[in-house]
Amino acid sequence: MIHYIPATSKNQNLMKYGKKIVHQIKAALQNNKILIVLSFFLIASVLLWSFREPMSYFLWEKLRSEKIATFINPADPKLQFAIGDYYFGQGAYDVTQAKKYFQATI
Repeated sequence: MIHYIPATSKNQNLMKYGKKIVHQIKAALQNNKILIVLSFFLIASVLLWSFREPMSYFLWEKLRSEKIATFINPADPKLQFAIGDYYFGQGAYDVTQAKKYFQATI
């Protein structure tokens, strides 16, 4: 059963306030979405910074992405040596790449 509410000035004023409240709630949710996204990126960056060494080894071992692995952890001589060793004898044979990463190890 549908109830009909007659349009009176009081009801119309309540509807205006209701629309304003709905608009304010939507704006607050939009601000919260931005806050949630920023919080997610902050937490992700802290976790990435905290676990940068294992993450760089994972990226190198599984994906063979030396650019990303050395970007995350540029000062790790073990990682540089592992990449140089890959280019010298374990996988793709590229002497210039191997030399580059072996020199970065020293």
